Amino acid sequence: MSCFAIRSLLFGAGLALCVSETPAAAQEQLRYPQIIHYRYEATDASHEHTFHQVEGLWIDRNVTLADLRGVLDFFVKETFGADAEIRLRPSFFPFTEPSFEMDLRSPNLGRLSDRWLEIMGCGLVDPKVLELCGLDPQEWSGLAFGLGLERIAMLVHGIDDIRHFYNNDTRFLRQFA
Repeated sequence: MSCFAIRSLLFGAGLALCVSETPAAAQEQLRYPQIIHYRYEATDASHEHTFHQVEGLWIDRNVTLADLRGVLDFFVKETFGADAEIRLRPSFFPFTEPSFEMDLRSPNLGRLSDRWLEIMGCGLVDPKVLELCGLDPQEWSGLAFGLGLERIAMLVHGIDDIRHFYNNDTRFLRQFA
């Protein structure tokens, strides 16, 4: 399966690439590799033109919004603690329908504690995507999500500026070695 052979990509939408590269592979549960995204954007403490993204895709029979919420809730509680909460807000992404922004609220995030923070996009795989994979959307369904690794690391470690990851300051980088 070529999705598993991909190590890193200069591509803005990993799901679209995997669909175009591996239509037969969509019948199994897939895990995506790390994807490097590049975008035109002014940089500041919370935005960088380059970032690493993890994308998840689960295709199976009878995958529902309850499954999506369960997967995301599990991830957040494992990463940020049992008191962390999530909420889903309607949004738009081209390969999912319905689409959501997922927000996180946790009491242990320093100055960001107990505030809703947007951390990822997610949704159910659009039936048209399933059709492009040669799957009957009446039989198959799926969920997908994508989140930036730097954003998660910033929240977990209390890092206040994303640019620290790219300045090659060994004093900063050594704390993670």
